[in-house]
Amino acid sequence: MRAHGVSVLVQGAGGGVATAAVVLANALGKRVYATSREAWKRERIAALGATALENGARLPERVDVVIESVGAPTFDHSMKSSKPGARIVVCGATAGHQATVDLRRVFAMRLEILGSTMGTPTELAALLDLMVSKGIRPVIDSTYGFTAVADAFARLRRCEVFGLVASSDRPVAEVAKACAPSLWSSACLTTPSTPAATPRRSAPSPRTLPRSRRPRPEPR
Repeated sequence: MRAHGVSVLVQGAGGGVATAAVVLANALGKRVYATSREAWKRERIAALGATALENGARLPERVDVVIESVGAPTFDHSMKSSKPGARIVVCGATAGHQATVDLRRVFAMRLEILGSTMGTPTELAALLDLMVSKGIRPVIDSTYGFTAVADAFARLRRCEVFGLVASSDRPVAEVAKACAPSLWSSACLTTPSTPAATPRRSAPSPRTLPRSRRPRPEPR
């Protein structure tokens, strides 16, 4: 996202990935658009620095990058909102995984469809450094104890969330404090640790060897 153009569309404003994408793109100085079918989510995503639009709405411009985590209901809109040579990053399919793709648009507009689940350790280190330098914190919707994980999933199913739903045995205030960028450092990803001792390999028991390799008894 850092080097790929100046405009970004984030589909499905309100989820943990979407809120993070909006905050990060805004911190990088991109023009950010975000869609949601719910007015209260559009209002909150606008407060994070995005231009909020209804699902399927026409954008003021075609964008360089699309962050697509919704899936089938929004994928056609993602393609139509992309400028020539744009990149559509597919990082989820929360509302359907079997999207209809017009291949004519893909090759005519030279679109790049990139699947993504996670970056490399080097990219994670760069992300942490960016968050520290920009003072970025993740948007936390709510925190549930380990014994209330079922309640957390129920909240997700009701589509009531805005941001991340966390699971922790600590109160939400402590979780938010722990997410302070000042406590993070990419050094923790590169500090060498003491290598674990290599366990000794004992000789295999004859019973574990293949029959052809088992020692034959000495003749009497």
